[in-house]
Amino acid sequence: MRTCTVPADTPLFFPVINVVCSEAPTVPTDGGFTGDPEPYSKCAKQLVHSTLKGEGDPFATLDGQDLTIRRIGSKPFTWTFTEESTVFPSVPVGSYDAATYGLWVYVPEGLPEGEHTVQFGGLFGDVTYTLIAV
Repeated sequence: MRTCTVPADTPLFFPVINVVCSEAPTVPTDGGFTGDPEPYSKCAKQLVHSTLKGEGDPFATLDGQDLTIRRIGSKPFTWTFTEESTVFPSVPVGSYDAATYGLWVYVPEGLPEGEHTVQFGGLFGDVTYTLIAV
């Protein structure tokens, strides 16, 4: 559970689940793609779809109302670490082939002023945000 302040009437875009597949943990490149980047796109899509099997279908709600979940994947890209990462400490500085895929929610009108509850999750667990729109 988390509480955040967001600007009122500003579009919201957030992942229900999102993954990135990359060569980053082991094999740095000199930038650009050094082969077929397609396996990273397939990897990311397969990881997300593997979480959708069985009980616990993905869901997202805003103040108790269902939100539309969209499947969104990136084209292959170069992921560059220009300094040591605190999020990925085992990744050396360098550029890596990567791709991402996930289930995302877009609320184009944003939220009116006040307190709102966003909940999302599924098989991988549930998350609740109290959003205070100002």
